Amino acid sequence: APSGGELDPMIGNIRTFSDEFNTASKDTLTYWLNIRTFSEAPADYATLAAKITSVIGQAKTAWGAQVQARTGKTFEEGFVAPMLAKHGIDLNNLESLAKLDAYSRQMFFLDWYDQLTEYSGLDHVDHWMKEINWTPKLTQVQGSGADSVIGLIDFYSANDPDVKSKLIYSGGISNVDNGHGVAVLSLMVASHDGRGVMGIAPNAKIAAYNPFDASQTADWAAVRMGITEVTKRGAAVVNLSLGVPGWTLHPDWQTVLKSKEVDAVKNKTIFVIAAGNDGITQTQNINMKDAFDTTFIVVGSVGPDGKISDFSNRPGTACLLDGDTCKYSSKIEESGLLMNRFIVAPGEFILVSDGKGGVTRMSGTSFAAPLVSGTIALIHDRWPWLKNYPRDVAKAILGSAKDLGAPGVDPVYGVGMLDVEAAQSALDFNKLKYYLVDPTKRTDTTVTGTTTSTAVPAGAVEVKMDALRTTGIQSAWVSKDMYFSAFEDLLKAKRDFLIPLSSRLVGTQRNGEYFQEFVYNRFMSWLGGGASPVAGAAPFGRGFSDLNSTPVYGVNGWAVSMTGKLLNREPGIGNYYRPRLQSSVAVESPSGKVAFSFGHGDGAVFLGGQQESQ
Repeated sequence: APSGGELDPMIGNIRTFSDEFNTASKDTLTYWLNIRTFSEAPADYATLAAKITSVIGQAKTAWGAQVQARTGKTFEEGFVAPMLAKHGIDLNNLESLAKLDAYSRQMFFLDWYDQLTEYSGLDHVDHWMKEINWTPKLTQVQGSGADSVIGLIDFYSANDPDVKSKLIYSGGISNVDNGHGVAVLSLMVASHDGRGVMGIAPNAKIAAYNPFDASQTADWAAVRMGITEVTKRGAAVVNLSLGVPGWTLHPDWQTVLKSKEVDAVKNKTIFVIAAGNDGITQTQNINMKDAFDTTFIVVGSVGPDGKISDFSNRPGTACLLDGDTCKYSSKIEESGLLMNRFIVAPGEFILVSDGKGGVTRMSGTSFAAPLVSGTIALIHDRWPWLKNYPRDVAKAILGSAKDLGAPGVDPVYGVGMLDVEAAQSALDFNKLKYYLVDPTKRTDTTVTGTTTSTAVPAGAVEVKMDALRTTGIQSAWVSKDMYFSAFEDLLKAKRDFLIPLSSRLVGTQRNGEYFQEFVYNRFMSWLGGGASPVAGAAPFGRGFSDLNSTPVYGVNGWAVSMTGKLLNREPGIGNYYRPRLQSSVAVESPSGKVAFSFGHGDGAVFLGGQQESQ
């Protein structure tokens, strides 16, 4: 029977996080990790206690008022005492410091940091965000999942008020809970509210079903029932952080995925399945005959270093058979290797809701899977018609992954690492259709019969790829606040992109959708000579093409320069460079102590010091 799959967060390398602490904490931790035994050097433990007391004093100076305001208690009563007790530390009993092993000592400082951050007034930033190329800003631009429903087949806890506020349905066994489900949910839907975990799709709704009984196991019939119930409530992506020990994908998934209950929703649902936590490589093929029409993705775990987690199951070279035959197709709707449907995401030391209004850390493929499900929810929100094209959504997720391990799809990492930004962007800028839009013409229409949320205004002019290759972007387009409405063919459906050509459009909307600055950055990197979004494709080296530069000249000792050029070597996220347009006049006094800069277009933002932080 499938099981929950939660792991103790002991697995992995906690030292990844130690460098994030302040100097005093690092010094104390280093001292503690290298200290002799208590019987050998009891005086060293008095020194250690003094160091910990110093750390507490520094924390009190920074956070004491906030802790007292929230708890009504002193910093010592409201934070320090329960924290020390939680980790078995008594500063009046120096031997208690010796009883903690190396892992527990490191976990104390990591937990100290996590729990103090709860009083900062800011949402927590966690390591997985950078690893999968996600930011809260990206979520906001894409709609935050407001028009999405995520299905959860898992333990469900109603104790977390934030997560509970997103719930539209809860079914199954109601008297069994172990906190696993709410931890998974927090990564998908936790609010960006200045406290705790941030979910990828915080405005999405949740339909939850618990198939697990008091033994913390479930049968396949309960899983099928759960899928039926959550899809009835509109779930177009279903997160399944469960499985059978010893398997990356158990053969009984065929029974579930080809069942009449699942068959009824196969054209409007995508399933995200955790790979499991046994550290095995699947060697046995699986007969998936009659189940290929159902779209599913299997998710493994990587650590903060981007390497496969020791505990994560792997796809190996196992094949999804059509009867007795492996057709070795790369198409997701046909027989082929499991690795073609396998993707990885961070699953070690993930900060999650503890179900009690606080945070904790957990590890397992159970916590990699919801990062994929949350990304899908963003796609469903920005392009709602894709809810009815699950294979197209799978193409966007799998086709945008960052390659890891051996080049190409491989038996360990599958297609590679989840890349949230890339999944929300064009898979191949070469293949888009670009329509140049004059914002003064606002009569909406459609393109090739496909209605989109950002329909192309009448009078828009299609710009062919050859023209973009040859001439680049005209500065006049920038000065007039023009933009591209671009369209991408996936498999059977299209999706559109709003690409601003002026920084003045960033943060504004057309037809209820935000201009996608992140798509602009990737587009300009590709067009202007940065890394290409298409593997193996050469960049064209074209950016803003009709700007000029004059030499510096002087007037009574004053220096004047006029420039206009594309700066496309500023480091960006991943393998990309952030392009920057600088078009400006700079005036400097003879002494060099007084200078004025006047910017045009994007140059105004660039010179004004408003560059987006990385």
